[in-house]
Amino acid sequence: MEEEDDDPDAALDEEDPPASSPASAPSPRAPFDGDSDSLNRARNQPPSCPADALPWFQNIFDVVNRPELGDDYYHLLRAWTVLESNHGFDINKGATLTVPGAPAKPTALTAWINGGRRAKKPIILTEVKSFEREMWAWWNGLQPDWRERDAAGYPTHKMVEGGSWGVLAVNGQNGLASAVACLCWWGLSLGDKPRASWARCVADVTWVCQHVSA
Repeated sequence: MEEEDDDPDAALDEEDPPASSPASAPSPRAPFDGDSDSLNRARNQPPSCPADALPWFQNIFDVVNRPELGDDYYHLLRAWTVLESNHGFDINKGATLTVPGAPAKPTALTAWINGGRRAKKPIILTEVKSFEREMWAWWNGLQPDWRERDAAGYPTHKMVEGGSWGVLAVNGQNGLASAVACLCWWGLSLGDKPRASWARCVADVTWVCQHVSA
């Protein structure tokens, strides 16, 4: 298992300002109140990075805030923002989104973490199908035992009262930010290829973000 980079100084490039998507002008930084009604009202509006977000979150948000990925992806960004806002955007040094014995992180994610998350633009994947397999294996391996699976082996959206989220409850730069980044890279790399598997994963990570932060 690779060692997660949880040093704030290593994760942030203090000499450079946070990067924004080359496809759009930087979004204004406005406070996000974090309640579910506001989330629903804002669903079809481009998300913005909250003014009180810490640099680690700002840097990742600016890279993954990609309008071309559509409304469902924006819904994911909002759910992740609410989750991190509820934790005060704590970097959560020392935490890790890893389950012993479970499938490893996607190779691209490991490289991103080990590189201090310094990339100013999303990673464009050259082996998309391979990444898809790695992503689903890793994501499924993170799920708590109480999550049921459908006939195809994907997690269902059925809650169990009192069920623990385990490592999925980890916030900060080593938490669900990793899944959001992976979905950004995957979606951008698909081009005009079928997006059903990606969309299913976006929906599931969104659902987890919403329920972990509830």
